[in-house]
Amino acid sequence: MDIHTSHTTLDYPLYVCDFEPADAGRLIVGGGGGASRTGVGNKITLINNVQPGDPTLTPISEIELSKDEDSVTSLAAGPRRGRTTLLYAGINSNPDSLKKGRNEHLRVLGVDGSVSNLTKAGAAAASTSSKISELVRGQFFQAADPDADAYQRLVRLSAPFSDGQGSTLPQLGACATGLAKSPQIVLFDVTTALPAATAPSAKPATAAAVLPKIRGRLELSKDPADLDVIQTGPETYQMAFCTDYELFLFNVTGAAAAPSGKKRSSSSGSGGTKGSAVAALPGTMTDISAAAFATASEEPYLAYEMTQDEATGRMTRPAFRSIRYITPRFILAVCNLPGRTGAFLLGLRLPNVSPAVDGSGDQARITTQVNLPKSVTQSTGLAVRNLTPPVAPGIRQLTGTQFVVAVAGGGADNSLSLYTLEYKTDGGRTEMLANLHPFRTLKAVHELPMTSIALSHFYAPASASASAAIQYIHLASVSVKNTVVVHSIPLRKLPPTKAAASTAAGAAAAAALTPPRYVVALKSRAPSGKGYLAFVIVAAVMTMLVAQGLLEIIGMSSPVLGVRNAVPIHWLQPLPPRYAAGDRLTLSEEVAAAAAEHMIKNAPQAVVVDGEAAATSKGEPHDDFGAIPALHPVAAFLSTGAAGAQDEASGQQVLFMRGADADHTIELVTHDEAEHGPAVSWENLGEEQRATWQQRLSQAGHWTEAMGEGVLRGVLFGELAGIAGAMVR
Repeated sequence: MDIHTSHTTLDYPLYVCDFEPADAGRLIVGGGGGASRTGVGNKITLINNVQPGDPTLTPISEIELSKDEDSVTSLAAGPRRGRTTLLYAGINSNPDSLKKGRNEHLRVLGVDGSVSNLTKAGAAAASTSSKISELVRGQFFQAADPDADAYQRLVRLSAPFSDGQGSTLPQLGACATGLAKSPQIVLFDVTTALPAATAPSAKPATAAAVLPKIRGRLELSKDPADLDVIQTGPETYQMAFCTDYELFLFNVTGAAAAPSGKKRSSSSGSGGTKGSAVAALPGTMTDISAAAFATASEEPYLAYEMTQDEATGRMTRPAFRSIRYITPRFILAVCNLPGRTGAFLLGLRLPNVSPAVDGSGDQARITTQVNLPKSVTQSTGLAVRNLTPPVAPGIRQLTGTQFVVAVAGGGADNSLSLYTLEYKTDGGRTEMLANLHPFRTLKAVHELPMTSIALSHFYAPASASASAAIQYIHLASVSVKNTVVVHSIPLRKLPPTKAAASTAAGAAAAAALTPPRYVVALKSRAPSGKGYLAFVIVAAVMTMLVAQGLLEIIGMSSPVLGVRNAVPIHWLQPLPPRYAAGDRLTLSEEVAAAAAEHMIKNAPQAVVVDGEAAATSKGEPHDDFGAIPALHPVAAFLSTGAAGAQDEASGQQVLFMRGADADHTIELVTHDEAEHGPAVSWENLGEEQRATWQQRLSQAGHWTEAMGEGVLRGVLFGELAGIAGAMVR
């Protein structure tokens, strides 16, 4: 099983979308060109979405709105009355009405007919029976002065619950301003019967049946970034709304109550409220009565505030982008990091009661947090759906219930990040959110950034044959590129759990309150430690390689990596003898020694007479300004201690003096007793002969007193008879 994709392209830019709560096969989208002369109309379109395997979505009905008015900026699908589904849309009136301070921004439309279980061939027939028409319009926002820029940016309804008689329990709705000079949130009853305004084409009876009744109005200091509503009991609700950095909660009871006159100051700063219940349209308003779980309040209270990261010293902080209720105790938010550097999901546990007047008391606490993929530079939307919704408000959610989470990314890839989230409880006071794990990232869903996303409602099929078929939950997304894309996510049914009850009737009642559990059929990917482990292993290996290389360079380890062949030779230190064979440094030293020996053996026999240079043995003149002359063989012989290592095969090397008294030449020759006479070692020479040799060697530059007699020991000397005595005389 995999995710199926269907799409279509309409003829106008799209800004909003939503599924009919009772029928996931009906998708409603809206948008348009606004009150301009571009020729692009303002429309709301009903799309058939009953076949997940069909790659093409089929529009089956459409209403074209006035081109003199604004485009559709917000949309929420409401309950069904008979064969008609109610839609609550935000559409500004024409510019002339706005200048006069009249803006009938809230429109209630009706969508007739049903497309459930239709085939593609039957969509054309359904288009004749399905019709979208405007029923009611009204002005819920109020301002002291006309505000042409204000519009209805948000509208949300609490989730529907069946009343057991084929209809739904009363729902609470909320709409909020955008770009307003006097920001407001208006709460209204979805199923009241008191009319506020009626469209010219609507019948009075129809308008009276669908017209919302205002519960109250909250005046804010700035427009909310997002809001959501949840039903906490048969006649109790809770609304959450957020600014960029603050999250507020507001509890509402079903029964009307007169204001007590006491007002509780909000603990917020810039996002606080100025008041609560105010005057509204005559005969249509019920004063707001807010009730917390254990205390009462006439104003929203601050439940959570984004704080600066003092550890890093950053002056900026993340901002709320969108919020959705998970249960009455938990909210999931998607937040954007500053500078379009990323986004993350934030799960908050809400306090049991409102904080004290001074701002102390319980605040919302973080229960889970997950970063979105790095390709998502910022988020543009959030959708959450419960796969096992409770059968009635106020009933605790089953442990292990799974939620589907979808986040629209505003990065270069225009991706949809899909997650699963589980609700855990021990049946008592312990509740938690767990396993917020991704199961798919859909890339390049649209060419341009998405403007709205929505998840269809899911209810377990009643019949056994229907439950045997593959079930899907649908994710819709739209963009200003006129494109609509629906992804159908497959689900699977979990085995039923046995209800513990003492009687058969009790077991049946428990089973009625325990609907079948479904989860996403695709496997989620839990955070894995493999990446971190791989990083640690790579870092350790690199550290060991660097250490081994350093040890090889300084000669403290045997060559393994061959680093000594890659670094400059002056970095190297000698290796121990057992590792020196074939080493680069050892070879260079051997080559240098061999070269020196070769130079000594092949050097010209320099002749020195009384310390003055004469001609070489080859008759070439000595160049005082040329290359540095090679070391004289006599000096080399003495400095290298070669006398102790003479080669017997080539004969003994002796120092020999030849010439007259004033012209003595010292030569290093192979001894020939017939020519040179007997060879006598230094130790066997007499004192006079030693003095004579030291004097002549010093004059010739072959020996100095600093060298000492040690270099002369073992050296053989040869002379002609009478030369030593003549020199002494």
